[in-house]
Amino acid sequence: MLSSFVGVSPYVIALILIAGTVGQTFMQIAMSNTISRTLAKEEAGIGMGLFSMLNFISGAISMSVIGKVIDTKQTAFHLNPFVLNIDAYVFSNIFFVMCILTIAIFWLYRVQFGAAKTNIINVPGKE
Repeated sequence: MLSSFVGVSPYVIALILIAGTVGQTFMQIAMSNTISRTLAKEEAGIGMGLFSMLNFISGAISMSVIGKVIDTKQTAFHLNPFVLNIDAYVFSNIFFVMCILTIAIFWLYRVQFGAAKTNIINVPGKE
């Protein structure tokens, strides 16, 4: 949504950011839960520490890359056809790529830890 609504009212951007932040928090909670349940009890501490460290490092690296992309000159190239503001193409492209990455991560998580694999319930009397 940010890719399409770049350059509109700050109130609209704030609402989109609030919804996105809540969604990202839910994704991080799900990942933490998966890591803590997947690893053995003696490996859970290291696994959660590694998860936190990778989140921190990836945040720092991605902000550096995004900053470098923003420093580039304005471009006429845009990935999202719904953006009308030519001055916002760089920001729109960044948000569009982040959206594609989020969808890819969601798909990978779903394939790896899908509902069919994690919702195994032992019902008494049904072996």
